[in-house]
Amino acid sequence: GRFELQGDSLAFGQQSPPRQQLRELLQALKPWRKGPWKIERVAIDSEWNCAIKWRRMASLLKTLLPGSRVLDVGGGNGYYAWRCLLGGAASVLLLDPNPLAWAQWQVCQHYVQDRRIAFVPARLEAMPPVAPPAFDLLLCLGVIYHSQAPFSLLRKLRRQLRPGGRLMLESLVIEGDATNVLTPRDRYAAMPNVWAIPSLAALSRWLERCGYSDITLVAPAEPTRPEEQAATSWSQPFSLLDALDPVDPSRTREGYPAPKRAMLIASTR
Repeated sequence: GRFELQGDSLAFGQQSPPRQQLRELLQALKPWRKGPWKIERVAIDSEWNCAIKWRRMASLLKTLLPGSRVLDVGGGNGYYAWRCLLGGAASVLLLDPNPLAWAQWQVCQHYVQDRRIAFVPARLEAMPPVAPPAFDLLLCLGVIYHSQAPFSLLRKLRRQLRPGGRLMLESLVIEGDATNVLTPRDRYAAMPNVWAIPSLAALSRWLERCGYSDITLVAPAEPTRPEEQAATSWSQPFSLLDALDPVDPSRTREGYPAPKRAMLIASTR
């Protein structure tokens, strides 16, 4: 089977006649956090329009993807992983511990049975390092601030990359120099699992300390906007706008700076 990009949506099962119960079955797999998708012509408007983030990486990935072996850590239901295949990757391994993300990925794989892509429903910690390291490119997008041990995570990521392999790292960031890291008291933007948000300079230093080199800015820090993240009929009802201060949207409800994200790429030595 084939899949393709239609606008921002990844389209699967376009040759299949739409089935009456399909929309209800897909709705039963809510929330769809990453996307958007078209499955048998059912349009799934996910919480995140991941095509916006993809466009920030696109010019660089155009040269990095052809023939590469890719590991996508914490990639959710696989939007970026499928895009990597369309960009010419030889193979993609997706790691994510969320069973719902795995089920959503299985829906797409049902239509194509593509052996170049695989999903392991587990955390990186469950994956033993391969000798020699197998991957040319590693995506870690929107993951590191959820880790209670970001330095350990960065070292484990490096051990999966071949010498000269690349890590594409995206994170929430704050303003400041290399000494600035925000540790929320409880929640950040209503998320309970945010442990440390570095400045861009601090994130670069973390990479240096963990053995990376050639650290380069891919996308500067910019605010997350509702056109990129918003509640839809396919997601949970609570999203970005609900997490911001209703009087001052430059702050979260907890009083922290509103979400900004930046992206770096680094090499293994």
